[in-house]
Formats: sequence, structure tokens, C-alpha cells
Amino acid sequence: MLTQGCVFFLIAYFVDLKYTASFKKPDSNKVSGVVPLQLESDSDVLQEQARVAQILPAECNVRVENLHKVYSNGFPAVNGTSFVLDKKEVLGLLGPNGAGKSTTFNCITMDICRSSGSIFLLGTDIEEVQPQQYGNKFGICPQYNAIWNKLTVDEHFEFITQIKGLSQKDAELQTKYLKKELELEDYGNFQAETLSGGNKRKLCCAICLLASP
Repeated sequence: MLTQGCVFFLIAYFVDLKYTASFKKPDSNKVSGVVPLQLESDSDVLQEQARVAQILPAECNVRVENLHKVYSNGFPAVNGTSFVLDKKEVLGLLGPNGAGKSTTFNCITMDICRSSGSIFLLGTDIEEVQPQQYGNKFGICPQYNAIWNKLTVDEHFEFITQIKGLSQKDAELQTKYLKKELELEDYGNFQAETLSGGNKRKLCCAICLLASP
């Protein structure tokens, strides 16, 4: 089963390598001409915008400035979002449905194109980020369960630690630690599809944190 998973991963990798580049550059949906709802910015928003403008990309882990996303139907999902994120910081985006939270993260993770604005990851422009070079420095836990139903919990750990290039010793230490912290120790031989909803989310979180991104 693990061999089959590796084969499918390689197929997905080469497909992703071909198409990811198209999501790094801004799309053709122009911001000009779109008039989103204009609300008065809170003081903390203005302070963050001013702070972002003064911080160089190399001085933080994530830097997003004046991010816009306009969909093909003309809907402005993201309107000038700016923020920086450094080591040991946690950022949460709050807002109602349709506020652009998921769209913002999808632009950062290169799932979709942005319309304008700049995004830097670890000091590198998103257009220059190479997954094969930076892959072990990132961890993504999406809203959906990004797991393989037929692989066991232990096979997930083995698979991801190999992809991220961990030594056998580090892989064993991190696997043991994360399984303990996330209370997955009793589920090592369980296929992912048999896990409860909560344990599926724990597994997603665990494989995201492997290699300490």
C-alpha cells in the first residue's frame, strides 16, 4: 500500500510541477474597474498596513502586502489585505462567510492565482518559490482532510517523513512525539478511513507539523 502511495505521489508531483507555476503569477482578472464595498479601516488595520510597508521580506517568514483577488465573475473576494508573520507567531483571519479568509490562504499556498499584490514566503517572492526546495519548510493543514483513506496512521507518518527528507532517527522521534501529543498512539495500524472525524483532523495536523516547518 505504501509503494502504491509513493507511485501516485510521484505522478501528482510531476503534474503539480507543471501546473503550479501558473498559480504563482497574478491572474488576468484586473482589479481596476471593480468597486468593492468600501468600509472605513480600523486603526489596528491601518497600523498593520504601515508596519508591513516598513518590513523587508527577508525580515519575516510570511509577508503579504495589498493582496487582491477578483474572480472571473467580477467578485472581489480579497481587497487589499496586508500582514506579516514571523517565527513563533500565530495569525488568525476572522470574518463571515465570503469575507475572503480561505481565498487569502489559497493565494498564499498557490492553490489559486492572486489578482495583484505581493506575497513573500521565507523572504522569497512567491513567483520564485520551488516546492522541491522549500517543501520541507512548509506545512499545510487545509479545511478538508488531506489524507489517504487506505493508508494507516503509521504509513502516513512514514510516507511524509520520507518526502520531507528526515533521517530515520528524526522520523522516529517526531512520529513518536506527535502521536503522543495528538493522542494517536493507539491508532497506528488503523486505516485513515476508519478514524473518527476528530482523529482524521488530528492526523492532518500531525503530518502538517512533521519536520517542524
